[in-house]
Amino acid sequence: MSQHHRLDTSGFLPEEWSGVRWIGSGVGAIVLDDAGRVLLTGRSGSSRNRSGFLDFPGGGQLPGETLEEAIKREVVEETGISIEVISIAPLVIDDILVEEQQHWNSISFVGRMVPESGPPRVMEPDKFDLVGFYSPEEIEEFIQEGRLTDISVKIWELFKLGAIRVRSEVV
Repeated sequence: MSQHHRLDTSGFLPEEWSGVRWIGSGVGAIVLDDAGRVLLTGRSGSSRNRSGFLDFPGGGQLPGETLEEAIKREVVEETGISIEVISIAPLVIDDILVEEQQHWNSISFVGRMVPESGPPRVMEPDKFDLVGFYSPEEIEEFIQEGRLTDISVKIWELFKLGAIRVRSEVV
């Protein structure tokens, strides 16, 4: 049972207000497969934010849920695959979406796909129209073409610089 089920959330405000009526707590992840490719989602035209862009999987943290539980849940909800968290970034990204009138503080992770969970697939067609693994070279091409979200570009650059390290233990 997930940790967040221990909290009585009946008094909390609706989840769709998170990031809109108050600053939301978000999570995102660079998810690697055994070949070193990186998981991306393609946001559909009906997505709540960043429609038409490629993005790392992630989303909002639920009340009572740990950050690690949140990213594991989000990756499964969006792509159908399970991940092992192998690192957490020691920083928070202040993510202000002026056009969508949203504000999120986001924590980034590095995760490894659990191979037994099968290939990634679009699990939320109302939000995503593409899910797949791409080489680091393809990620760089997407950046040059302006297809990756601004926050994903920031996370990718930090990952390349070593600010988000792969380590064996997560705190």
